[in-house]
Amino acid sequence: IGVGGFPLSIATADLNMDFTPEIVVANWEVEGLRIIHNFIPSMQPVVSNCTDSLEVTDVIIDNTNLTMNIAIYNGYNLFLHDPYVAYTIDATGDTIQQGNPNLFGAINLDTTWYNYSLSSDITPAYPLTIYFVYHVPPSDWDTCILTYNSAPTAITDINISSNRKLIGIFDVLGRQNKGTKNELLFYIYDDGTVEKKIILE
Repeated sequence: IGVGGFPLSIATADLNMDFTPEIVVANWEVEGLRIIHNFIPSMQPVVSNCTDSLEVTDVIIDNTNLTMNIAIYNGYNLFLHDPYVAYTIDATGDTIQQGNPNLFGAINLDTTWYNYSLSSDITPAYPLTIYFVYHVPPSDWDTCILTYNSAPTAITDINISSNRKLIGIFDVLGRQNKGTKNELLFYIYDDGTVEKKIILE
């Protein structure tokens, strides 16, 4: 191996395999000239419980265009190489999506969309089990099994009491107001409710 016609030999490569944020030193020797390169590794160990750092935030199934788009948040503070959704299984055990790597990587602390074609229209049973595959060099490939449930959460209706009392009327700057027209006002009641109103003339 050579650089610019000079033979290159790696004298030492002091790599800390637990990838703590210590400085890694690589020493090269070129024709008696010693080059020392210091760098902080961007690689960190992949935590065995990946569901603490990876999350499916959305799944969009478009049966008209036969596509399935899956949004996964990368909560790791590191770049994931060649990530993809290998397959998705619905609650009945049907494989509704299969995929191959189609992205270079997923940026840390960000959401990435993974887009796949479907062979036919689908109506999956939730929750979905999503097999997300990625690797962080120099480690091997890792598979994280994620769950996504699109069922809406329960929303409790707030019963507005007919016997509530108005505490005060305030403008957007928090100043008390008597109910000026054509201005955004906040009506605060004794039961904790707040109403935004604009009374137009």
